Amino acid sequence: MSKDKSPTPPRSPGIPVVVSIEEKNKQADASNPVLSTIPQKYIPPTPTMLPLPPPPAYSAKDRNYGFMERMKRKIRRNAMINEEKISAICVPIFLTWLLVASFFAGLLFYRYFGHRAAESTFYRWCGTDYIDSDLEGTQKLEQKLEINQEELYERIQVPKFGINRPAVFVHDFRKNITAIVDVLGERCFLKDLDRSLVAPPKNFIDLIQKMEKGYYAQNPRVIRETYRVGERLEANELKQLGSAMVSKHCQDREIFKLQKVAPSPDERFFGQRRRRNVPNSLNFAVLTGENVELENILL
Repeated sequence: MSKDKSPTPPRSPGIPVVVSIEEKNKQADASNPVLSTIPQKYIPPTPTMLPLPPPPAYSAKDRNYGFMERMKRKIRRNAMINEEKISAICVPIFLTWLLVASFFAGLLFYRYFGHRAAESTFYRWCGTDYIDSDLEGTQKLEQKLEINQEELYERIQVPKFGINRPAVFVHDFRKNITAIVDVLGERCFLKDLDRSLVAPPKNFIDLIQKMEKGYYAQNPRVIRETYRVGERLEANELKQLGSAMVSKHCQDREIFKLQKVAPSPDERFFGQRRRRNVPNSLNFAVLTGENVELENILL
């Protein structure tokens, strides 16, 4: 017995049957002989969708922590960028400020110490008249002074006059050295400083100021001394003396030590005549306070 098919609803005359598009497509495919010969394309079954795990549950504290971390990273990133910008701007400004500050500091130090050195250094032109019995007349001596009380030195520049050669006398009271610089001969003669004849810086300045004000009547004593040229000194030996002023005036010249010659009994009457007759001798004169020293150097 055949199975009963579902009864087809009776068609009402005059009413069209409504067929869906899918049914029409199926009927067209079934009636097409070409499609029956074409193998059906394999359509893999659709895999079953696995359920996704639920998202982790974040508490309010965790959410705040994550937000704070993001803010911190952002702040650090901005801070690094700002630091680079600040460094690029501040480093040149700081170097410029340091350069300007160093310049002004050096200028202030120079002015301070230069002004202080200028205050402690005494500059004057002075002169005196003295009687030279050997020349039978009055001689006029003029010289330029540079005296420093702090450094304890006297620099006396004497121009040429009479038979005396132009010279520079340097008295170093710290090292007890006197240098006679022969300007024409480019030589430098060294001897021990005689404090009994050369007035110290302070006393010499007081004497010059009194002479300028008229409080002191000049009547210098004439001292004659004779020296013989001794051994020659090298540059390293000059440095070993430790006198900055002497080295300054003698370093580029020939340097000799002087040996004092004892006076002979007839020097009082024939000393000057003998100096004139001796060709290899040099004459210098200088005012050292209350004394006029006449130096005769035998070569």
